[in-house]
Amino acid sequence: MCATDEGTEDIKQELKLMRKKFQMCNNMNLIFGHLLLHMGHYSQAESYFQMMLQVMPNDHKDRAAVYEQIGDLHMRTTNWNEAFRNFTYAYERKKKSHQQQSMGITFNNFGNYYKAIEDFDMARMYYEKTLNCKNDSINTSITKVNLSNVYLIEKKYDEALNLCLQARDNLQQFRPHLPTEITYCQGTLGDIYFAQAKYDLAEAFYLTSFELSQKHLLIGDHLRTKCIMSLIDLYTKQNNKQRAFEFCKEQLVLHEQYLLKNHTSIAHLLLKLAELEEPHNNKIR
Repeated sequence: MCATDEGTEDIKQELKLMRKKFQMCNNMNLIFGHLLLHMGHYSQAESYFQMMLQVMPNDHKDRAAVYEQIGDLHMRTTNWNEAFRNFTYAYERKKKSHQQQSMGITFNNFGNYYKAIEDFDMARMYYEKTLNCKNDSINTSITKVNLSNVYLIEKKYDEALNLCLQARDNLQQFRPHLPTEITYCQGTLGDIYFAQAKYDLAEAFYLTSFELSQKHLLIGDHLRTKCIMSLIDLYTKQNNKQRAFEFCKEQLVLHEQYLLKNHTSIAHLLLKLAELEEPHNNKIR
């Protein structure tokens, strides 16, 4: 992100929200690293977390959390083996130091990993293990949304919808402190309706998710990019390719004002624009 006053204010607001989200965490270094992750600065985030491991005592209670953050980073860059390796480090460290109160987070991470490699039985098992742990209501809700995504992939739409609505109703109680989680949940509800070709309902949830991302998430946040892609895919599916093309181009122009050219969000938008541009150009000819 460019060093503008607007960008600085966005970062301050994001840090404020993260402090509230991680109010039980006293390690500001972890929170800052998580911010780098959310901004899509993956190389900087990885260097930062590796530096933390180097200076942190081997028996420090937060080492497991650092490994989990590194694992999350590799999940976002589709480096599945490294993600699994770091999640395993976190699990072994927590097991050894009897950090049972946060084991649900680790099981949820394993669920995300197995979902990513399309082992849905294992993903479901780990999400269910997470729900059986002593989690706070926020982590329980996030896991329910993750599990609903597995049901969605398996075309169990009723189960997916019911679970996601449960999560949404609980997360709404914590507004405005959980914009990322609520945005994710609303987007998943849109995905469920989209998969059933209920495009009007899907659009309503996608627009809500996108508006939340505009208001609360930084430009370049991977979830904000997903919200944009969901709307583009919806407009395309509705045979409104002109609208999809214009919306994609508008978002690309906005992102290029704030992000470096090699940012992953810009890469995704450029690829999507190229995909839309071919039939668009053919139509003009």
